[in-house]
Amino acid sequence: MPIYLTGYIDEHTDRWKHYHDDLLPLGMIVQPKTYREGYLGRAGLYGWVAIDNGRFTEAGRRLFEPREYDRLIGERLERAGDHLLFATAPDEPFDWAETLRLSRPWLRRIRRLGCPAALCAQEGMTPGNIPWDEFDCLFVGGRDGFKEGPVVREACREARRRGKWVHMGRVNALRRLLVALDFGVDSVDGTYLLHEARKGRADEAPHDVVGWLRQIHAERRRRFRRDLVRLGVEGERIEALMEQLR
Repeated sequence: MPIYLTGYIDEHTDRWKHYHDDLLPLGMIVQPKTYREGYLGRAGLYGWVAIDNGRFTEAGRRLFEPREYDRLIGERLERAGDHLLFATAPDEPFDWAETLRLSRPWLRRIRRLGCPAALCAQEGMTPGNIPWDEFDCLFVGGRDGFKEGPVVREACREARRRGKWVHMGRVNALRRLLVALDFGVDSVDGTYLLHEARKGRADEAPHDVVGWLRQIHAERRRRFRRDLVRLGVEGERIEALMEQLR
């Protein structure tokens, strides 16, 4: 099961971390905006942490300051060490050529700081034009059709073959989480908890995500049982294997 990195933290996510971390490992993803709001002060509660440049929105692009981003990475390295999963190099949403132009100097810069560097996949990327040796994490961005398409699936497969971490952004529904699992990602993030909190559902939203995971576990068990039957495994052996899967 991938690590779920939440960009929204409150007492309800704290409670989720305490009671459901065995079902879905919960970490934090920090952007310049939330860094300024003091999120790193609570990061110790969440263990796994990643850093995103926040440039997906126009407001985020205005907030991005290189020296502050260096400080954010350095401060989190001091607190997290090996639990800092990655920091994304600056990218340009939906534009692979511009993303490469912006990212390549920053990939080197992030690595020199001692942090795993993430390159954001955007439209125009193919597995053949990815500079594989220059980064440590493939961060799947882009529009929905690209994010869930065959090019990204192939890139995720190649990234795993090369020992890279694979992360998918904007996982805000069960269907997208199923896609991420099918692609074999190591972590995901989303804004579901934030949007639901704004609707007055801050207490209920974490239970929604746990419900997604229970459905996934149930579906995996059904598929596993069906495959065992297809292979001709005997009934008692099937039950023993299903018990191990539990």
